[in-house]
Amino acid sequence: MSVSAARTYLNRYNLLLSKNIVISTNNDSAYETAIELENAGATITILDAREQIGNKLLQQIAGLRINLYLGSGVVKAEKGLNTSSIGKIKLVEFANNKWRYAGNLSCDCLLISAGWSPVIHLASHQGYPINWNEENACFLSSGDNKSIFLIGSARGIWTKAGCIQSAKEIFHYNSRKKHKPSTVIGGWETPFGSVI
Repeated sequence: MSVSAARTYLNRYNLLLSKNIVISTNNDSAYETAIELENAGATITILDAREQIGNKLLQQIAGLRINLYLGSGVVKAEKGLNTSSIGKIKLVEFANNKWRYAGNLSCDCLLISAGWSPVIHLASHQGYPINWNEENACFLSSGDNKSIFLIGSARGIWTKAGCIQSAKEIFHYNSRKKHKPSTVIGGWETPFGSVI
């Protein structure tokens, strides 16, 4: 869940999602929410992908039930025995200019601030496995099927030429397929759900 959604639940509906929360972030904005969640009674662990943060943030969380791991992030969340909780997450840490596995951490709720990708989010709802790509240091979908074709940065291709080439490949693939014309003519005159 996004950090902003958890903050909305807390401040608008007075609902604390969990007592054991992990926040994965790469920016300062998650810290304010972490403090609010801690003040509401949660124990917070912040995994910040940055190797350094400002002294102001460190002073704000000093003395609170907030554990901070710099140069860290989440690569996988695994469901616990209770289906309403996450159980454990697999951690990575950045060392020697490389991400590496750093162990597991138990939690009931994982919040994300930064790194959320609508493409990956939607692909996961279509049943595509989402995996950590160490080379690109981001989550990517594991491949294409007949319903969604990912191109460009959604596939971990970052150059303009590479993005254009990936789009051309999908275009050529689809142009060779035989498409059946729709048997329904019109439809715009009486949209679905309209009352006549």
